[in-house]
Amino acid sequence: LGTRLARQFGRRCAFGTVTSWVPADETEKDPPLWRIEHDDGDKEDLEEEDVRAGIELFQKQAAAKGRRGGGGQPQQEEGVLEPLPAASA
Repeated sequence: LGTRLARQFGRRCAFGTVTSWVPADETEKDPPLWRIEHDDGDKEDLEEEDVRAGIELFQKQAAAKGRRGGGGQPQQEEGVLEPLPAASA
């Protein structure tokens, strides 16, 4: 929990933080979900694939900002996730 990530919405990039996690419900065939709270106050639940993509986008944004001399972090700092289970093969 607390992992930062970014989500692309059209031309806009929103930053957020992982605030909670719900394990998979095998009975209902529901996947595990991670609750994201965006810096602008919006919230959404994401599946693992989307969380991993968001972390990667956040890291790319931070690296690009660092190359531009911005200190290595996007303007709107956001949260980071709990470690995810290893990706299944």
